[in-house]
Amino acid sequence: MTKVNWHVLFVHTGQEEKVIQILRKRWDTEMYTPFVFTAEKAFKKAGRFENERQICFPGYVFAESRGSVAEFTKAAKESIWEVKEICRVVDYGSKGDIVMHREEVTALKQLCDTNKCIKMSTGVIEGGRVQVQSGALSGKEGCIRKIDRHRREALIEIGFMGGPKQMKVGLEIVSKSSG
Repeated sequence: MTKVNWHVLFVHTGQEEKVIQILRKRWDTEMYTPFVFTAEKAFKKAGRFENERQICFPGYVFAESRGSVAEFTKAAKESIWEVKEICRVVDYGSKGDIVMHREEVTALKQLCDTNKCIKMSTGVIEGGRVQVQSGALSGKEGCIRKIDRHRREALIEIGFMGGPKQMKVGLEIVSKSSG
């Protein structure tokens, strides 16, 4: 069985989907699969809330690699030179390690469905504590840093390339009690 590594490319914000389309044409998709993470969030349209998907990490494109690190590095460097929307491969600083750590990959996989989407969650607040009843954040209340009930979203913090990274995901609080 081939080992699968995840890598991260830093790209111009707003160009993530364009970069994915370019890389799918340039790369052998059996070896490398570019993707972004999205989050399902509620947006108010015409007085009603509807769920839409939004990119979780603006400015980043992920790549699943089934080849060696050296092979990915070569493919990525060629793409950086030829695709102006790609800035660089993200690494772990002084170590120069470009492979995402397993615990970070696992944490992201646990939040997402098979389409790399973090589905909307629902929960309650009882006695000042959040209890997520369903959705991606179920059992992961510890990563929630802030809740915006009006916008139906939560600011969460996860490990990303060696440091903490915050992102907004959908969370609807269906009831609140003072407990």
